[in-house]
Amino acid sequence: MYFRPLPVMTVCSLVVLGLLLWLGQWQWQRSSWKADLIEQYYEREAAGELSLKALICSAENDTQRAKTYPSNAVSPEWLRVFGQSTDGRPGWRIFTAIEQPPCMSGALLAETGFEGYDGNVELINTLRLTQMKENKSAFSNENSPETNEWYWFDLSPMEAALFPTGDNELNKEVILLAGNGLPADLTQTPPSKHIGYSLTWYGMAIALFVLYLAFHIRAGRLRFSKKNN
Repeated sequence: MYFRPLPVMTVCSLVVLGLLLWLGQWQWQRSSWKADLIEQYYEREAAGELSLKALICSAENDTQRAKTYPSNAVSPEWLRVFGQSTDGRPGWRIFTAIEQPPCMSGALLAETGFEGYDGNVELINTLRLTQMKENKSAFSNENSPETNEWYWFDLSPMEAALFPTGDNELNKEVILLAGNGLPADLTQTPPSKHIGYSLTWYGMAIALFVLYLAFHIRAGRLRFSKKNN
């Protein structure tokens, strides 16, 4: 076999090939990681729901996934946040402030209902605790406190809307979201998608290798048999 590689092309190809293989392996590992998270979620769900106090105040519980019952509202006001129901329907998610357990400060913002475009409101019976995130993107609409239309969690104006007299405040660290069905972060990119991404990166790596060989064969720099004189 005769092989005389082009130095610059070879170096660049090796760098890109290594990157593609790393991306493929990374996505493959993420598929296993996501599958484990889903399995853990169902295991906690099968274990039953916890009281709000047990969920938040016990260091043994995973506050990211466990479910709880709604508690007493501490504000007569409520917020309409644009989004989706747990089964993917667009509409308004209804939030209010509920009483916090004694081990934490600040009332908890909780998702207690969903209003579809048909005007029907569905009550939410179970909640899950997760970290508070502002969730504003470059494409988010501006919030409109005057019309009670919110598109992302802007806590200071939300707190003012829920407690106009300033007699209470919101907890800024955690939030209670609808607990029926898998959380959005586990359904938007399921393990099968990660596997698909992984196969795509591996496929691109194979294509790059084939093109590299084909180019060198065409340029006469790669032969698998001796050259005839």
